[in-house]
Amino acid sequence: MLIVGTGDPGLMRVDGDLRDHCAANGIELAVLPTAQAVDEYNRRQGAGGTVVAALHLTC
Repeated sequence: MLIVGTGDPGLMRVDGDLRDHCAANGIELAVLPTAQAVDEYNRRQGAGGTVVAALHLTC
């Protein structure tokens, strides 16, 4: 699971190549405003399994 935080207002865009790579490799992708991404990361981390996050902080 890869969670991408797109900044406070969610303005950062995720490139289609990343979406394609995740889909081709069976990686679940969640793209959310950063505050929601942090909440989702914490929820998933607590449930177990593999989860990583890339968080954009400056928007």
